[in-house]
Amino acid sequence: EQKSTRVHVGLQKLEKGAQDVAAMKITLAQEEEKLQQADLTTTQMLKKLQRSSLEAKKEADAVSKIKEKCEIDANRIAGEKLLAEKDLAKAQPFVEEAERAVNSIKPNDLNELKKLQKPSDIIKLIFDVVGLLKMQKLNPVEPTQVILGIGKEKRTFTFLKDSYKLMQHGLLSDARFLQSIFSFSKYDKDLINDETIELMQPYLEIYEYNALVARNASKAAEGLCTWSRAMNSYHEASKIVKPKLEALRIAQGRLDAAQRELDKAENKLRGCTEILNDLQNDFEAQMQKKQKIANGATAIRKKMEQATTLIDGLSGERARWTDDSSKFDIAKQCLVGDVALASAFISYCGGFNQEFRAIIMQQKLTPDLNAREIPTTNNLHLIDFLVNLAQRGDWALEGLPTDPLSLQNGILVTRSSRYPLLIDPQGQALNWIKNHGAHQLPTFGTTALSSQRLRDQLEYCMAEGKALIITGIQQSLDPMLDPVLEKNIIIKGKSKFIKILDKLCEMNDSFTMYLITRLPNPIFSPEDQAKTTVVDFTVTRRGLEEQLLARVIRHESKALEEQLQTVMEQVAKNTRSLLQLDEELLERLSANQGNLLDDDALINVLSATKTMALDVQKKLITADETRTSIREKRETYRPAATRGALLYFAIVDMTSVSHMYQTSLAQFQNLFDKSMDSAEKTAMPSKRVAFLIEQMTYVVCRNICRGLYERDRLSFKLLLLLSILISAERLTPNDVALLLKGGAALDATNAVNIKPVPWLSDMTWLHVLALSNEHKVFRQLPEELARHEAEWRAWFAHNEPETKPIPIYEAQLATGDTGAFSRLLLVRALREDRTLLCVNDFIIATSVLEYQGQKLPVLGPRYVENNTDTIETVYSSTTAKLPVIFLLSAGADTTDAIETFARKKKRQVTCVSMGEGQEPIALNAISYGAENGSWVVIQNAHLGLEFMETLEELLLPDTPQKQNSNGCSSEDGPPILTSGLPLCEPEFRLFLTTEPHPKFPIGLLQLSLKVTVEPPSGLRAGILRSFSVIVDQDRLERVETEQWRQLLYALCFLHSIVQERRKFGPLGWCVPYEYNTGDITACILFLERHLYNGPISWSTFQYMVAEVQYGGKITDSVDRRLFNTYAQVWLSTATCTDTWTFNPKEPIQHIPGDFQYIVPKAPEMQPYRSHVECFPEIDSPEIFGLHPNADLTFRIKEVNALISTLAETQPKGGGGQGGGESREEIVLSKAQELLERLPRNYIEEEYKTKIQKLGGLSVPLNIFLFQEIQRLQAVIAKVRFQLEQLQLAIRGEVVMTSELQEALDKIADASAPHAWIYTLTGDEFSWILPALGLWFSSLLARDEQLRTWLCNGRPHCYWLTGFFNPTGFLTAMKQEVTRKHKQDKWALDDVVYRTEVQPFERVDHVKQSPTEGVYLHGLFLDGAAYDKKESILVESEPKKLFVPLPILHVSVLTKEESHKRRKELYGSHGPYECPVYKYRPRTDRFFIFFVTLKCTPEKNAKHWTLRGVALLTTDSA
Repeated sequence: EQKSTRVHVGLQKLEKGAQDVAAMKITLAQEEEKLQQADLTTTQMLKKLQRSSLEAKKEADAVSKIKEKCEIDANRIAGEKLLAEKDLAKAQPFVEEAERAVNSIKPNDLNELKKLQKPSDIIKLIFDVVGLLKMQKLNPVEPTQVILGIGKEKRTFTFLKDSYKLMQHGLLSDARFLQSIFSFSKYDKDLINDETIELMQPYLEIYEYNALVARNASKAAEGLCTWSRAMNSYHEASKIVKPKLEALRIAQGRLDAAQRELDKAENKLRGCTEILNDLQNDFEAQMQKKQKIANGATAIRKKMEQATTLIDGLSGERARWTDDSSKFDIAKQCLVGDVALASAFISYCGGFNQEFRAIIMQQKLTPDLNAREIPTTNNLHLIDFLVNLAQRGDWALEGLPTDPLSLQNGILVTRSSRYPLLIDPQGQALNWIKNHGAHQLPTFGTTALSSQRLRDQLEYCMAEGKALIITGIQQSLDPMLDPVLEKNIIIKGKSKFIKILDKLCEMNDSFTMYLITRLPNPIFSPEDQAKTTVVDFTVTRRGLEEQLLARVIRHESKALEEQLQTVMEQVAKNTRSLLQLDEELLERLSANQGNLLDDDALINVLSATKTMALDVQKKLITADETRTSIREKRETYRPAATRGALLYFAIVDMTSVSHMYQTSLAQFQNLFDKSMDSAEKTAMPSKRVAFLIEQMTYVVCRNICRGLYERDRLSFKLLLLLSILISAERLTPNDVALLLKGGAALDATNAVNIKPVPWLSDMTWLHVLALSNEHKVFRQLPEELARHEAEWRAWFAHNEPETKPIPIYEAQLATGDTGAFSRLLLVRALREDRTLLCVNDFIIATSVLEYQGQKLPVLGPRYVENNTDTIETVYSSTTAKLPVIFLLSAGADTTDAIETFARKKKRQVTCVSMGEGQEPIALNAISYGAENGSWVVIQNAHLGLEFMETLEELLLPDTPQKQNSNGCSSEDGPPILTSGLPLCEPEFRLFLTTEPHPKFPIGLLQLSLKVTVEPPSGLRAGILRSFSVIVDQDRLERVETEQWRQLLYALCFLHSIVQERRKFGPLGWCVPYEYNTGDITACILFLERHLYNGPISWSTFQYMVAEVQYGGKITDSVDRRLFNTYAQVWLSTATCTDTWTFNPKEPIQHIPGDFQYIVPKAPEMQPYRSHVECFPEIDSPEIFGLHPNADLTFRIKEVNALISTLAETQPKGGGGQGGGESREEIVLSKAQELLERLPRNYIEEEYKTKIQKLGGLSVPLNIFLFQEIQRLQAVIAKVRFQLEQLQLAIRGEVVMTSELQEALDKIADASAPHAWIYTLTGDEFSWILPALGLWFSSLLARDEQLRTWLCNGRPHCYWLTGFFNPTGFLTAMKQEVTRKHKQDKWALDDVVYRTEVQPFERVDHVKQSPTEGVYLHGLFLDGAAYDKKESILVESEPKKLFVPLPILHVSVLTKEESHKRRKELYGSHGPYECPVYKYRPRTDRFFIFFVTLKCTPEKNAKHWTLRGVALLTTDSA
């Protein structure tokens, strides 16, 4: 409002000024005409003045001559006068003496004198002298006797008779006697003549006529005596001066006469001068009038020029202010809405990323305000609305990135009334806050939520108005902070207080607080979020790219970066100045009360301000040009910064895979800097950039992969490669989604295209359809498969299809940057098992990428090489303050290696295994090691997480402050938790070993060097490890028999086999047991003692190994059967024969090098090691007893792990990818589609009625049907409710709960939501399938089976997969059959299942139900195939993992009849008891029952047991 007023007033002033300038032009013309007339008049007057001046000059010359003569006489007379005055000055002392004498006479003295009846003679004589001087009448002269003198000196002599009586009645009777004496001395003394002096001489010549004698008579007489003598002396002295004075008077008279003549002449001259002066005055008046007119014209002209210059100079501002003025009305109208938007942004948007903030502001809040008819500014730019350019520049200098998200975060932190809670995994916010509030930080810097001194620090900062930064926030806040966060202020007088716990603490208005968490995705309670302003400060790619670009420039061209920094500072300073000057211009214009042009001072100030503004604008333009030039040079290095940002965000994405993969931005920047130092140097910037990218990518990948488990390293490299290609716009996020999801979102039953070739599985066909729908290269892939089936099948059946040309598409895929990726998509769709190998080929092929006319390195061959890190290489990267965290996996430990290396380095090692009460021991060990330079190994760090948090503070490079006796800082502030190790010896090293733990301190992980430790994989590595750690020469010689050594080797071989078999997943072991060194050691010790006691008992030996030592860990009966089979086959008499080999008798697939896995015979260690070292690099599954297809299973398992890992790293944002639909829009559409296809609900009354028609609930299978319908209805209701709620939540009509968010993410990833599959307690709620399409197809198929059964009666053949409780189904069938044989006295506990594979291949071949039992379909053989003609188990076909089992008849028999039947049907070798599971994971939870399958004597039950053959109800899970 104020600015609007100022702008309006300023514009009015400028408009009025322009009008005044126009008026001035008319006035100026009139004044100039007056000036010409005045100039003419002045010229005429000047001529007249000149004539009068000549006349006056003549008179002046005459007067000057007279005056000159007068001056000469005056000077002479003055000289004479001076001489006379000098002579006169000689008589002056006598006058002064007389005056003193008179002054000494007091009136009382005269009164006393007057009262004397007989005055002494001296008095009488004195008065006679006074009378003479005063010209008084005296008595006639006659002699008389007088007495004068004092005391003995008195004498009497004859003298003139006195006239005292006359004086007494004359002088003395006069009241003004003394005044007359004074007057005489002053004025009449020069009238004394010689006659008077002569008459006075007789008196003065008397010796006794002196002051002393007179004083004896009277004090008044003394004064008069002295006065009379002084008058006499003055007269004598003045007689010389008087002639001179007389001559002086005569000369003065002549001078006066001359002066009178001079006066007459001067009067005449004065008259001429007056006439001249009048003319001069008139002339001057005319000149003044002329000058006034000229000055007025000049002033008007100057004023007009100033005003014109000012108004012209402010033309830019005038135009801008005019534009602003026109917008102010609109702005005022929109101000309420804009402020509402800004307030909502600050209040609610801090916790979201930039994309969601835009959605909230633009798609939610703005339409809502408009709907309420509250106007808002179109496309309101909140950053410009809330902060000016100058403030942004200051923030940039303080370290805040300049990307929009960071600027928004700066606004949220500085504008919010609540204290900010910052999500800051990279430390960006902490660095900025430290710089931004440096002036307000306490001396202790930051503190942690776990600090013991937090309360004191909080109290101190509140009282002193400091900024308190609290780090280490986890998922919740300390309740102690609640009163502060809620600002529960208590006012007492002029002070404010907040009660913290039980203490009232003073609150300074300047106090502020920042809460910072390092967690990348924390979950705070709604209460904590309401108390604070949550701000997501997670670094953005753009912001990081700018930071890394600055680092590159600083490294490559430091001067350029410093110049840019200087320019940025100048721009920020000048921008501030420009805004301030603009504000001053408006303020001065609006503050002026009168006419703008009448205020010269204002015009001058405005002109000066405008001049400064123009200067600042020029500087800004120059700075902008400089900045543009610098940025053009900087852009050369941007590809390196871009690659760095991609690398870092790929690292960050891996934290979603494992909490232990935390890497700080500081660690990454350190690697970034090291790679720049080690990159090849060159003078050409483009080549240097390529070298930087190549070295940086490799160094970072190499160091990061060191801290990743082997299973995740390829995922990281692929993730990085995909990020690079997306950044270079070679791929889109949709391409990545296609790689990850394939056809998982499609429904095979709803597919438009029917599968054209039978040799593709349903899931593979869905992948093909998705590929043709989403990828332009493969649009015609389904048609091409049908058209060229033979070529495609040959390629599909090849063992290494990724190395062979792809039919039809090879030429197209061989060119372009994305050919390798397209090949990967095709391999992933058709031959999923070869995906990992194709990923490696993809990495190798994508070594160089052309981007913006420059060839840049990407990855390449060396990124697929296996690199092994030893303790030596790890040690070279460590320092005393850089701990090493070894991430362990089952069967791996690095303590021995550390101790061995320490002995080599001659360092002492202290090992502390964490557990209860070990924290003080560990702390002492670390402190001692830091002081003495020894090494410390903290084992099992995951068991001491609280100590790990303390260790993080201990390792932070903070300097503890000195504290006083009260525990407070000696400088200021409360006490702080001292952190940091003592001065570390450079040789000190700290090693930690830990298993992955989700609560391991993030700070410690980001502070440390992480290295994964995994046991060596493969038979060769396992057996070599056994012959290094367990078996040595001493053990080899303990029993001196060849059988001992053969069985010892066989045990080591078996140990390695059972460990490596785990990699095949459920096909290997139902439960992946952690067999360790203790198991084989116990078996070896038993064998050793057993052989000491005599000949070996094979059954005992086999039992002890399979059932006791290893079997003690085995919980699954099928696994126990498998291990017993291994013991029976490999630990037998045959093992000790010369012809024994672990190779299969008839290998299905060629074993590399035709290697024979024999049992070496040697008394020494070396032959054993040499034999093992010759093992093939890749272990054939047949050595484990498995089919070669098991390798396919293993590879698919790894591929699924890779896809799952990559899926976890994908963003869960809501924006559209590549301009397409947003994630939420896709899910919304999918939810609607699923709702439309969802079966209708089951009405309990209806299906109960129908079940009654089927025989009622007394029939076991009817009870089962009732239960299945109830469970299916629960699933349908759950799915319908959640889909409807999800739609409402996406539209914003209900709260998006965590369950709905999980459902949204799962559906977006083409997976079934967790709540559809499991209950809250983790129990199975529905069925487990990997893809949403398959899960929903299963729902429809289950519904179809149950509705058909309910409406049409029992089916002839049941789909076992479609039951929630297949075991319950079989139990119900068992009850019904048992009831039928009630007369035969069958009991439920006495019967067992009887299974028989039927000749029917498909369900539609079954025309009627069996007389007893049920027909089942939907079972798949895993690990074997079934020969329908011979009705026996046979080996699987290559690359065919699952084989449908024909229709299976299941019934029951008594145990006795079953035993007889088994011998008759299966012979002495018996059948294979094949377990049936609901899903691929083979646990007791999913076990259904056993099916007896016929096998041959050559490939008997033991053979199929080692093969891991089982039946599954699905081939998808």
